Amino acid sequence: MAIHIQTNLSHLRKQRYLSQKAIGVATDIKLCTIRAYEQGVCLPRIPVVIKLANLFNVSLHEFCYVDLTNPTEVEAHKQTMQERKENFCLESS
Repeated sequence: MAIHIQTNLSHLRKQRYLSQKAIGVATDIKLCTIRAYEQGVCLPRIPVVIKLANLFNVSLHEFCYVDLTNPTEVEAHKQTMQERKENFCLESS
């Protein structure tokens, strides 16, 4: 399973017209660290991943493992989540 934190951070930030500096201020993360995450120089620790996912209002799974730049992958993920929800509801009743 590929990790898409680098791509998703950059994509979500640009989609919302935010600068790297704005992300840093909102999350209390240094600008150089945000740059390093987007460049793939390093990966954020779990508490930082949680902050970033919350900031963009996406699940941890989506932020880390779904390529949000790929509409086909996003749609496939939504379909899978819907099917799991339906199966869970059927099993619970």
